[in-house]
Parts: sequence; structure tokens; C-alpha cells
Amino acid sequence: MASGRRSGIPRRGAARAGAAGGCLLAAACALSGCVSTQQKNARAKLTAERELASREPLHVGASERRVTVERVALVRGSGETALVVTLRNRAATPLTDLPIAIGISGAGGRRTVLNGRRGLGWFETHVPSVGAGARVEWVFSARARAVPPGRPWARVGAPTRLSSAASLPRLVATVTTGDGKGSARGGRGAVARVVVRNDSDVPQRDLQLVALAGASGRWTAAGRARIAELGARAQARATVPLTGRFGAGGSGAVTVQALPTIFE
Repeated sequence: MASGRRSGIPRRGAARAGAAGGCLLAAACALSGCVSTQQKNARAKLTAERELASREPLHVGASERRVTVERVALVRGSGETALVVTLRNRAATPLTDLPIAIGISGAGGRRTVLNGRRGLGWFETHVPSVGAGARVEWVFSARARAVPPGRPWARVGAPTRLSSAASLPRLVATVTTGDGKGSARGGRGAVARVVVRNDSDVPQRDLQLVALAGASGRWTAAGRARIAELGARAQARATVPLTGRFGAGGSGAVTVQALPTIFE
């Protein structure tokens, strides 16, 4: 006698409908910028790997031939010194997580590395990203007494990991005028107030900001800061402390760069 219970195996038509629905859902997700579990896991893994690696001393290895160190400048302030490195990526693709050693050449050619010790943040020893054919500035700050007299230098190594991203997420960083007296305060304790807008579908974590005053290679003030989290299609405000002087005691308008840290 046949049972009235229905089989748990879907009918062929229902299976086709389910498959079609799944394809439509995947397509809609791709168009709307949905984030898969795989993407989330990859981003979390990248952050964790950086955190673990930053506990070790810097290792640069062979120089990255696709990156040109165009200039390295010193900006001295009250109790602190900033070193500004201008880099150009000659490759046709973005380069990310570039190890960078920075230091001073003193008397007799003796080289002092300023960022070689363990325990520094990942982005105190690595350039987050440089777009294809692009030029960026990277800043390292140290106590003034830790920076001996001499000529600054920098060396960039090959990326510690390869990104498959064809381009970097679009970030727009501007210096704001929120206090009504200008976007930044010069002299001792100088700061730049900035707003960063993420025009991409890629959220950013530990986003790196570089603020500069003066002309390229003749900076009068420089500084760096971070934004812990910046969501996709979101914006955030930040304050960047500056070493040096500008305005009445220095020269040049303040500009800011946002260097992406998450790429896909």
C-alpha cells in the first residue's frame, strides 16, 4: 500500500527553479557589492598576519626594482623628527605591503636603521599600497634624540604578499575647515583635521593617513595617523598630529593622502 508521505527528494522542476534562483541571487549579490564569507575571512586573515608579523624585526630582503625612492626628507620638530619618503611605482599593477627600511647615513658612511626593531606597527615598517604608476609619500616619526645627524635614506623591498587586485579602492581625503579658523593649526602642536570618504565597496581597517605641508622635497611639517575602521561607502574624520611648522612659522598648504590597507 502506497504511503501518503512525500519524498524528501525535490522534483526536477523544483531543483531547476532552485538552481536558477541561486544563480540570480549570486548575480544580484555581485552587482550590489555583497561581501562573501570568503572575502570576510580573507580580510580578517590579512589583518591577523600583519599583527603577528609586526612582532618580529623588520626584514627587507632584495630591493623592489619596480619602486623608485625619489627622495627622502627630514622634518625636525620640537622633540620629534619625521622622515618623509616619496615613492613611485613603475609597475602596471598596484603594489602592496612593501617592506621599507629607513635611516640615517652618518660620518664615514655608517648607516643607522631607525625602524628595524621588533614591536613596531606593521605600517611603521611597510608601505600599505602604491597604485599602478602612482606616487605616494610615506612618513616615519621618531624621537628627535633617536635620529642622529646625517643624510636620510630609505630602501624598499619586494612585497611580503601579492595582491590580485587590479586596482586600489578609491579613497578621497581632504583637509577640512570645521573649526572656522582653517583646516590645520601651525606651530608647536600642529594638527591637520581631515575627512576621508571611501568610494569603494571594500571596507578599510587600520587605514593610513599622511599629512604634509610645504613643497615636495621641502616639507615644513609632516605627520601620520590611522583610522581604525572605515566602512564601504562611508566617511570618517580624523586628526593628524604634525611634526614641524607651517603657516606663520612655516610655509605651504596642508595636503593629505589616504593609503588603502584592504584591497579586495
